[in-house]
Amino acid sequence: MAFPLKDIHIKHTARLFWIAASAWFVLDQAVKIVERLTMQPGQSIALIPQVFHLTYIRNNGAAFSSFSGQTWLFFTAALVAIAAIFMFWRFEKPTTLLPALGSSLLISGAMGNVVDRIIYGHVTDIFDARFLNFAIFNVADIGITVGAIMLVVWLIFFGGILSEENSPELEKSSSKKAKKNSKDAA
Repeated sequence: MAFPLKDIHIKHTARLFWIAASAWFVLDQAVKIVERLTMQPGQSIALIPQVFHLTYIRNNGAAFSSFSGQTWLFFTAALVAIAAIFMFWRFEKPTTLLPALGSSLLISGAMGNVVDRIIYGHVTDIFDARFLNFAIFNVADIGITVGAIMLVVWLIFFGGILSEENSPELEKSSSKKAKKNSKDAA
């Protein structure tokens, strides 16, 4: 059974990449600008009390407030991730939705947080999902997480580890099924 996303080929994946990356980056920066202009650090606005709040924090750590105080490590890691995505595009030249959109979200999220670190010395976070008892995060963190998940799904199922094209075991089982189906049909 073919997974539907595998067959979504895009004529202009590079254009999709740049449009999605630019839009996500602008959204991230716009949310952070509005937050900085309208809220005080530490201020929290309950959208759904005890469930979801907007809380302004200055994060010196990595995604979701982890590893506080390791600014240069995260700055370097973000630059390595950005370089890896550009290398991926240079050599892989993706033609389907998952790697194009996943890599655009990942790079725009990394760039959004890098810009914060360069300009402010910290990352501005806002989304406070209290019902999950989770760290406060931002639009860039969402892009990094969703983009990474999309790339892993693509890599495992369509680009490498478990893809039918690259797995001899899956090819053999597919061949056996095809032979069995042709015998059954005859």
